[in-house]
Amino acid sequence: YYALKVITKAGHVRPKDHERLTRELRVLTEVPPNPFLLRCHLAFESSTELFMMLDLVGGGDLFFHLEELIRAGFEGFPEPTVAVLIIGFGTSLFIGHRIFGRKGDNP
Repeated sequence: YYALKVITKAGHVRPKDHERLTRELRVLTEVPPNPFLLRCHLAFESSTELFMMLDLVGGGDLFFHLEELIRAGFEGFPEPTVAVLIIGFGTSLFIGHRIFGRKGDNP
């Protein structure tokens, strides 16, 4: 399953916005398949919008789950969930470093 991310160009007219969107698209298209990372399978644009077809991830993002736990009275994620998140973050950082190198290495 896929999700379609739609970004209106009118709200992203500054050069920094363009750089950020270009970097996001590059990361999402160049990342190798991994259960912890989203991939962009297709990107296209109209005169007013940018479209990215991403992997569909059911259940919301990390902040959604954290807010739900806090509303339920918990002060954070349970330990097994934290272990999975740490593995996911570590994997993401490792893959990102392998693809893009250290910040100082990029022109």
